[in-house]
Parts: sequence; structure tokens; C-alpha cells
Amino acid sequence: MRTRWSLHPEIEAGLGSLPPLPFEAAEIGKDAIPAIREAMTRPAGIPDHVRHHELVVDRGPAVPSLRLHVYAPRDPVAQPRPAVLWIHGGGYIVGSAKDEARRVAPWVRAGYVVVAPDYRLAPEDPFPAGLRDCLDGLNETLLRSAELGVDPGRIVVAGGSAGGGLAAALAVRCRDLGIGAIGHLVLIAPMVDDRTEPPAGVRLAVWAGAANRLGWDSYLPDGGAAELPESYAAVARVTDFSGLPPTTVLVGTADMFCVESVELASSLLRSGVPVDLHVYAGLPHGFDSLVPDSSPARVLERDLFESLDRAASFRDVPLNGCLINGGCPLCRGVGDVGCRLPRISPWPCLRGFWLPEEPLEQSGELLAFGGGERREELALLLVEDLHGCRLGAAAGLGGVDEKRAPVVRVALPGRVSLLF
Repeated sequence: MRTRWSLHPEIEAGLGSLPPLPFEAAEIGKDAIPAIREAMTRPAGIPDHVRHHELVVDRGPAVPSLRLHVYAPRDPVAQPRPAVLWIHGGGYIVGSAKDEARRVAPWVRAGYVVVAPDYRLAPEDPFPAGLRDCLDGLNETLLRSAELGVDPGRIVVAGGSAGGGLAAALAVRCRDLGIGAIGHLVLIAPMVDDRTEPPAGVRLAVWAGAANRLGWDSYLPDGGAAELPESYAAVARVTDFSGLPPTTVLVGTADMFCVESVELASSLLRSGVPVDLHVYAGLPHGFDSLVPDSSPARVLERDLFESLDRAASFRDVPLNGCLINGGCPLCRGVGDVGCRLPRISPWPCLRGFWLPEEPLEQSGELLAFGGGERREELALLLVEDLHGCRLGAAAGLGGVDEKRAPVVRVALPGRVSLLF
């Protein structure tokens, strides 16, 4: 059959120089997983500019300890750095965070602290073990942010393949729990749909139908994702993605996960989530790891850096409260006064800034909300972003630091970030 997409010639040549991949057989059973793991274990040396250490999280007698691999710049800096929670791939059945030094080294060189959870693998530990580990990894990153030198207001969650599926599931789970710590989501060819079948007419050079069935059969409990009460195992089954952070999706057309990645991006857009979608012609699954020095891999890395840089532009603003965690009365309306600030995006208060429908002429317009003992007053401030565009921001009375605008300090509990 004539294929709709031929492989990129540079990637095809690079793959041809590699030994046969262990999951290319037409049929693969669970008994082959140990051999696949051994064949795919490729420990990478730690580059000179990367400082690597492990954190061991004790979670009590009922749950195994969790290992977090931390990859950080060696050069000390006075200010906290942005962080990436990186979730490795491997079809939910192979892979290890300790082997990710080469993957994350460019991000560390650019100034990011990378925390990689060594999550439990299937079939020994099927869903929800891996997701639990990733959630605990995010929580530990937040709790130890000062120790790690991490800015808790600038955290990106990123993952590739099964790691992309876990990253997306983690974002949905955090939304449902009211945890707003994820500033941006990066999904590289995410494995999110257990119903996917190999597309007709597409040459799948890496990770085809048999391997995909093995991954899902190992990860999902008996009965599959359709029998689970929630959709965290296979995120493509989620029907409402509203409230998720801005997301970048990257995938090649010769990837088995191309269609499900594009459909996931479309579902996010329909739910009002800002999405940056990159589709690369003729590129198969994992091409950036298998042929890392190729020009297509450098293009993907460039696009990744653009996403990370956007996320790292969040400015930390100390707040006291729950604006991030879904309790913002400005958006939801509390008591006898509804929200009077216009919704300019699906997540206006999640990043702490608003654009007025009409340009503000002066700072200081008052906005009151709430009722009874729970009544607060805020001032609308006129500030400018780095491009000179006027923004309206809310601040508690008496809490304005005019000399350092647009940094705004308020008295409510919590933390929020301004995006410029």
C-alpha cells in the first residue's frame, strides 16, 4: 500500500543506523517486557554543566518511596529558577528518570531546574500508581521549592509519549483537586487514547500497533479505561478540559499518536484552553531521542524552548489566598455581588491579570465583592506590560507598590502570577 507520509530522509537514515528496536515485532506479550527494558536502558553520562542528585520521598509503609531525579545548573544564582517537572516516556512499561540527563541537559543549560519522578511502571504497578507518583513528585517540588532553588510560580509539567499521557492526566487531576501549580503543559506525542488503532497508509517506523496494545493492556486494569469511574488513565476520554493551563502539543505525522494528539489539542481548544500545536511532516515517534543530533530534532527543541520561555515569563506576585486554586470571587461571584471584571480568556484570574473591555483612564477605581463578614475591596490598577500595552490588575487597598509596577501586592492568602 502506498503510504500517505514518507519518513523524513535524515530520520530514516538515522534509524537505519540503529540496531533493531525491541518492540517492532508483530506480536508482543507481557513476557517480553523484561527484555525490552534491558534493551532500552541506555544510561547517559551527566554533562559537566548539570548537577544531578536524587531525592527520596518517604510516603509511609503502605506506599513505596518515590525517587526524584533533580537536574540543575551548576552556576549559582540569587533568584529562584523556573522548573520543569519532566515525565519520561516508555509506553507506561519501560524507562527511568535516571536515564534522562541527555534529554533535559539543554533545558538545564538554559537555566531551568528539572525534576524527574521515577514513577512506577506497569504491569507490576498499573494505573493509578504512576499518576500518584507524578502527583507526589509535583507536590514535593512545591514543598521543597526553596531547597531546590525553584520558583513555585513558574512550573512547567512536560512529558513525552506515556510521559505526555501522565502529564496531561496530572493536569486534569490537579484541576479537579483545585491545585493550580502548573503554569504550562508540554506534551510530546502524548499517549492518551487506549482506543487508537494503527492508521491506514502510514508507515510507523517506531512504536506500532502491537507495542501500543502491550502498553495499554499492561497499564489499564482489567476491563480497560471504559470501566474506570474517572478518565485519568486515558485522558482522551475526558469530556471537559476547561481550567487546564496553556498547553503545547508536538507530534510527527508518521507517529501512531498523531491523530490522538491533534484531537486532544482540538478538545483543549473547544474547552477554552490556549493551545500551541506543532505537527511535523514525516517524523516518527521518538525521533528526537533516537536521532537527537538531526535537524528535525533541533527544530522540535527550538519549539520546546519557545514554550518553556513563555511559561518562564510568569512573574511571581505574593498573594495570600486562593485565586489560583479556584476560589477567586472575581470570576465566580460571591454573596450579593457578581463578577465585574470581563473574562478575556478561559483563565483570567488563574494568572492574575485582566484586560478591561474599555481602556482604563486612571488607577484607583474601586471594586467591592462579597457580603456580610466576607467583604473585600480591591482597586483596579493601570499598569503597562513590557510591550507598553495597558493592563488592568486587581490589588488590595493599601497594598500597591507603585514604584515597582506591575508587581502588585495584596493581603489575601496565596500566590498568583502575572504574565507579560
